[in-house]
Amino acid sequence: MWTSRTTIVALVLLGTCAAPRQALWATETVVQQSPEVVRDYDGNTYRTVRIGNQTWMAENLRSTHYSDGTPIRYMDYDGDSSSARTFGRLYAWAVAMNGAASSASNPSGVRGACPAGWHLPSGAEWQQLADFLGGGAVAGGKLKAAGSSLWDSPNTGATDESGFSALPAGL
Repeated sequence: MWTSRTTIVALVLLGTCAAPRQALWATETVVQQSPEVVRDYDGNTYRTVRIGNQTWMAENLRSTHYSDGTPIRYMDYDGDSSSARTFGRLYAWAVAMNGAASSASNPSGVRGACPAGWHLPSGAEWQQLADFLGGGAVAGGKLKAAGSSLWDSPNTGATDESGFSALPAGL
């Protein structure tokens, strides 16, 4: 049972996981859909996007197992498992980290609940992403899914020009 004090994160990661630096591929294009398909232990697949020299999962994590097959404790939005396809699942911080300490490194090196070969991004990685997209004042709009079918209208500034397609997920 979750308590009101349980910290919950959605993996865009916060839901998103990032690829290790050595796994990135070279390209002259600075923002593009990545041909890499990520598969978690459960067989869920995730599209990825390359932004600058970073590759990110462009979908929220919906795994019910760590990459070693150990079950993950999670929640679905409104208790509805069908919402996981769109919004991913919710994980307590300790579950998302899988016992690891936070890292300020870039890359973080913390796999946590991410699929094999991926890791939870550190604050430094998020900052690198925001800086590449023009800074904090505009990066959010470039990461957000455009339109208002999932975001409340008017969704001002949302262009999704990064292809990241961030959704209104998390608690």
